[in-house]
Amino acid sequence: MKEICIVTNYFPPETGAASNRISFLATLLSKKGYKVTVLCPLPNYPKGQIFKGYRRSFFRKEAQANISVHRLWLYATNSKNKWKRLFSMLSFSVSLLFYRCFKKPAEVVIIQSPPLLIAYSAISLYASNKRKVILNVSDLWPQAGLDLGALKKGKFYNYLKTIEAYNYTKADMVMGQSQEILDHVRSIHPQKEMVLYRNFPDIKFNTDSTISINATVKIIYAGLLGVAQGILELCKHIKLPENVELHIYGDGPEKQALLQYLDSANKNNIICHGEVSKSELQTLYENHHIALVPLV
Repeated sequence: MKEICIVTNYFPPETGAASNRISFLATLLSKKGYKVTVLCPLPNYPKGQIFKGYRRSFFRKEAQANISVHRLWLYATNSKNKWKRLFSMLSFSVSLLFYRCFKKPAEVVIIQSPPLLIAYSAISLYASNKRKVILNVSDLWPQAGLDLGALKKGKFYNYLKTIEAYNYTKADMVMGQSQEILDHVRSIHPQKEMVLYRNFPDIKFNTDSTISINATVKIIYAGLLGVAQGILELCKHIKLPENVELHIYGDGPEKQALLQYLDSANKNNIICHGEVSKSELQTLYENHHIALVPLV
């Protein structure tokens, strides 16, 4: 049986697009007959704290269906301080190094990017003529950081650009979640083998459900409450009619600031409910009129 190892910074029980995407990919590969191992940190995202049940651990091995999940220690944080975030990435990179010293790599290694530095560490550890390294690119860092205002042009930005180019160079193949991502990589490496891998959620909606058109119009946002989504700024500027409500589900770095703002601004038609399970979320979508998908 051919072995595939997936190195990712996000994996269930963590929530979010990256976690769901990698989990779905691992499940599909397992169903295709591959022996799949996932290397990831102890679950901490997006709260920035190691989840209950995993604390005081440096390593945890689990089985999810036919997938072997190896969870490694890291310094957990969701701070906006870039140096704390950098230290968190470096801590997981060190754990990967120790793991690599004692565990023989699989024939194929799929590495998630971003985070850029973790992808760089994983590629440096696993790139070899003896195995195939596939880089899965879901966001174009550091350009995305520049667009979000999280980074500024300068020495550090140029250093990240060098790392980005190195990752594309050393990878045998690049998977991208959009055509724009693949076009960007092709502008750097025209001959690189590439494949477009879209996000397709494994959700079946009840198409028979109906909502009264005379009812209060309900808008739902479900996802990460982070800088890239800009939910806090959206709530500060949006003006909703009296018969319209915005319901927010999720967690992340901006959650506390969002709750404080909603409490002080007295916006009664914007409600932040916190995080819910994937199964609950499917029912919630069916009971709302509009789904909101924002990005800064």
